[in-house]
Amino acid sequence: MTSERVRGAVLYAGAALLLAAGGVWWLRAKPRTEIDPDVARWSATAERLLPEPPDAEATETVELGAGAERQIDAPINTGNQRLSVVCVGEANSIVRVSLGLIDDSGRGLHCTGEQAPTHFEVFLVDNLHMNLAVTGSSPVVFRYSVIKIDD
Repeated sequence: MTSERVRGAVLYAGAALLLAAGGVWWLRAKPRTEIDPDVARWSATAERLLPEPPDAEATETVELGAGAERQIDAPINTGNQRLSVVCVGEANSIVRVSLGLIDDSGRGLHCTGEQAPTHFEVFLVDNLHMNLAVTGSSPVVFRYSVIKIDD
């Protein structure tokens, strides 16, 4: 074997070793996504309390961290709508729900136990704009659905 072939073999072996070491490092360094068992249980409870209606214009389950703020935009048909909301989480948590693009104080929704969903009727044009803000020291699960009401 010539010295050039030996150097080439060593170079390829070094590259393979470096690639393997990089792969192991990458797999060990990736963030672990642990699912909080409370949040998983609360999600199941929210979906049981407010199942997706067959004629829903929009439905979603949202996990929110403590102190989180989030805006939800969902395309819907213009007209009278019934908005149903439910929140599940620790007893001291409240989600403030406000509709529209204007920031108002909204309506407080307690996340205690297994409360029945809250329903209210609104007239919406093209999109649902909903602002959510969590007060409390733990995460919560918020679920909503929108159903068109016959005029």
